[in-house]
Amino acid sequence: MNLYELFNSQLKKRLYIVFHERFKAEASDLHIERFVAKHFLMKPELIVVNDQIHGFKKVSKKYANLDKFPIYVELEYLQLEGEERLLEGADLYAEANITFQEKLPEITRLAKIYEKHVVLERVVPIDHEESETLVVYSRLGELLMDGFLAQDIEEGMIPIDDVETLISGYLVSFINFIKLLDSLVHHQQDTHQITRVSSTPIQD
Repeated sequence: MNLYELFNSQLKKRLYIVFHERFKAEASDLHIERFVAKHFLMKPELIVVNDQIHGFKKVSKKYANLDKFPIYVELEYLQLEGEERLLEGADLYAEANITFQEKLPEITRLAKIYEKHVVLERVVPIDHEESETLVVYSRLGELLMDGFLAQDIEEGMIPIDDVETLISGYLVSFINFIKLLDSLVHHQQDTHQITRVSSTPIQD
């Protein structure tokens, strides 16, 4: 498995993909792959009766506001011989147009705890200061673009399982941070007990 395959595998495991497109850049040999995703807790569950599928269950109300945090992924890669792809760039982020001013101090505190894995930006339009956007960037792209990591994988210097664990850890931290933002802003949950990064997906 190369870095492109490892990232894609973990991406589809940790997120609920709702849109996907792929095309080639006109001005270069780069191929672009884009995903739009939702938090994995938004993935609808099948209704199965007597081994027959009867539709989907409604998403629980406690998860419904996660829909306000759409997730975007963009990959740049070179197509090599056969099906092999060389990852050249990766961006993973979520945007949310939500009211969060009252919770800003606590949001800032959580961002400090998760700073190894995510970067949080507050975007305020010049012409409409009341309409703010929170953007959560995953630092996974920085990790994947470390040339030494790709080289170590290619040369067999680092076990594939270790790379998968590393990528999974960054993805889990990203989705956990989104869940904590949702809990704080929409459900008024007290997050002061959060003092460290969780290694498993937060569901409650």
